[in-house]
Amino acid sequence: MKLKKIASLALAGVMAVSMLTACNTTSNDNDDNQDDDIVIPVDDSFAVDINNELNTAQKNTLTITADSDLEALLNKVADKFDDHSLQITAGEVVTAFVLDSQSTVPQDARHLMGLKDDASLTTAVNGGVASSWAPDGWNSVKNAGNYVWKYFGENDSTETTLDFIVVDGGQTEEGLAHEVADQLKALMTEHRMPGEAKVGTKDYDYDYTGHVASIKLDNLRGDESFYVVAVEITKTPTEVVNAK
Repeated sequence: MKLKKIASLALAGVMAVSMLTACNTTSNDNDDNQDDDIVIPVDDSFAVDINNELNTAQKNTLTITADSDLEALLNKVADKFDDHSLQITAGEVVTAFVLDSQSTVPQDARHLMGLKDDASLTTAVNGGVASSWAPDGWNSVKNAGNYVWKYFGENDSTETTLDFIVVDGGQTEEGLAHEVADQLKALMTEHRMPGEAKVGTKDYDYDYTGHVASIKLDNLRGDESFYVVAVEITKTPTEVVNAK
């Protein structure tokens, strides 16, 4: 795939600003803060647009923020996407948390983050055997007898997932945010993110933090484009200690 110039230029601009900041810092020998880490700014307008699509209850469950590390990861794997994996039907918006079997990008990205291959919101298990389900199969898993969702269960474990959403490149940023928000709403309305649970004899509250990054890609012919959105969500359990 060929990266949109606007995306790479934006990244280059951020890097240039950080380099200039670094030069100004190191040139001042009397600056006591010259060894401080340089924070690279991140454009959070896309995350803000997603949050604006969520109602109060949904925001209380999950608030999305921008993240420079996730943005860097997405740029690192962007050239590994292929036309077949991103192909969409003309005039339709296609979303996919797990790309088809021809693409190893999700697994590659998870490896870079130190996550397991199946660290996806679409992973369901039946007797320990994992299967991948598309977003429109969420209700099927819920009603599929022995199948249960593997991640974000009622347990005492911190869990992180990384997924990709692919959307027609003809969308505006607001339209793209709407599509991503719809996917997140479906997760929350299907009770995929429990707020609390009892695990053995202990009670836990769950907090969820989400990061998002997006990039726009052209196919090699330049006649079709796609947005690829990376969504990272972490569930953190906190034991509730009741006062005696």
